[in-house]
Amino acid sequence: MKNLKQGFSLIELLVVVAIIGILAAVGTVGYQNYIDGTKERVAITNAETLAKAVAAADLAISAGVTAECTAANTVTACMQAILDAGDFTNPYDNAAYPAISADDMDVACATAGAISANKTTGVIVCLDPGAADDDTDGIVSDTISISSTSALADD
Repeated sequence: MKNLKQGFSLIELLVVVAIIGILAAVGTVGYQNYIDGTKERVAITNAETLAKAVAAADLAISAGVTAECTAANTVTACMQAILDAGDFTNPYDNAAYPAISADDMDVACATAGAISANKTTGVIVCLDPGAADDDTDGIVSDTISISSTSALADD
């Protein structure tokens, strides 16, 4: 009677390990792209939320209702008050947002997720630090306009 060998050969096992390694490498890159896209969308959503909050505060000031901001506040100061009162975190480092600046980050930005604001341009969120933007690719920063800032002071 013939005695048949049971099991896999070394070559078959090496091929399986190589295939698993390739799948893991592709999956890791795909997962990192997913995480990067999610952080970018969260940063933009935070900026949109802040723009809406500033517009709501402006409307409340116009109506004479108490808000986080006063008519003496600039857009930047109002946004800082809203950030301080809220629970916003920078998705890139999971830390609280630093002080809001009135600088125009549309030219260049230093920290991913950083937010800038002023009455003219609106809320600007940095998405690609250190890069220069020619306003054609939309990569470096995203600007969210604030619907109304008539009751707030100029920056």
